[in-house]
Amino acid sequence: MARCADSAIGVATRRRGFAPRTVKLACLLVAAGVTAALAGDSAKEDENRYLAEQLALAKQGNVWAKYELYTAYRNGTHGVKADLRQADHWLGEIVHGLHLVTFAPAGGFRPSTPREFLAKFKECSSLQSGRDRIGGASFFRTKLQGGQLIGSFITETPDRMIADIKRNPSLVFLWRTEVTPGIFVMHETSKQQSLK
Repeated sequence: MARCADSAIGVATRRRGFAPRTVKLACLLVAAGVTAALAGDSAKEDENRYLAEQLALAKQGNVWAKYELYTAYRNGTHGVKADLRQADHWLGEIVHGLHLVTFAPAGGFRPSTPREFLAKFKECSSLQSGRDRIGGASFFRTKLQGGQLIGSFITETPDRMIADIKRNPSLVFLWRTEVTPGIFVMHETSKQQSLK
């Protein structure tokens, strides 16, 4: 604290007749303010870097970067200030060309957990999320309906997914829906359900 006591703040508070404890307190408060300001600058730099990285990827067509921008603006995460108008913009970019494919168990198959259901789907399908796009199978969700689980995926290849489901004797295709922003949000935020 000797360095602070010799600083301009320390000298000024001593000249005004403040006790040494007050000088130390003044130095600590100034140091805390400087640290907070530097942390704020660092957070702003992190936000700018994060936004720049995601925007560059999004401009290249990376749907996961668009998803990251959507969630950052929707939730105010990664140091990004919440902005619902920006979130809606990126959500619109995400859903273009996507479909929700829904299917149910068949042939005596009665899954009680999402994991069992997903494992059965994977027996006849190699579809999965893409590295920079939604891909063939993303956002798997299960829902209780009529005493059984039904499953659904968001996909950019609905015809292939439907063909894979129809090849699996333990599954039956139910319906396909074009994804709108509202459907995406409802599906993405829904919780997995199970029979257990």
